[in-house]
Amino acid sequence: MIITFVRELRKKWRYRGRPRNRSAGFTLVELLVVIAMISVMLAALVGLFTTLSKSYTTEEVKAEAQQDLRAAGDLMIRDIRMAGLDPTLSGNFGIIKAEDKEIRFTMDSDEDGAVTPSNFEDISYNFIGNELKQSLDGGSFQPVIENVTFPIPADPVFIYLDEDDNQIATPVSASELSNIRVVLVQNMTVQPPAGQVKLSANAGDPGSGDVPILNTRIQIRNLWF
Repeated sequence: MIITFVRELRKKWRYRGRPRNRSAGFTLVELLVVIAMISVMLAALVGLFTTLSKSYTTEEVKAEAQQDLRAAGDLMIRDIRMAGLDPTLSGNFGIIKAEDKEIRFTMDSDEDGAVTPSNFEDISYNFIGNELKQSLDGGSFQPVIENVTFPIPADPVFIYLDEDDNQIATPVSASELSNIRVVLVQNMTVQPPAGQVKLSANAGDPGSGDVPILNTRIQIRNLWF
């Protein structure tokens, strides 16, 4: 296509009266035109490749962040849902701390009527800095997932509801802990590690960006009886 275009240019630029030289090569002007056209095409191809590569990288990072968020969320949701498990009806188990960014609860997984150390029957979750951390049996908090962010950092992560879906003020007082029936987790997001593509987030509309987001309602089945 480029060669045909150049040949047409040669026909237009050929001086009148000059005898045609069938063996003549390209003129300097023709070569410059070809080089310019090739440069434009290469620039367009490089731009297209860069755009596609960036799009693929963003989707890959987003998928990885989504997977990490789902794994951490599933673990936390499963544990909170089991809060207050008390097969012997001892009355010794339930939620013992409920704050905006921390929850602590117990369960009787070995059915002995008491909180047994080393059996993971005393569990806490806390959002410290940009990490979701877990504590087992009153031990130190260990990271579950890093790079946790919130579109509106001042908002509570945990919201507690009673049996009528009325919100209970936090931090929940000792006299109100037994009234908790539902825990809402809201606007928990994950960013990729530093140095990777940063996913976009919209504080006004958390679901409108690229960042995967966790909003869930956890009904604590063992506290309804």
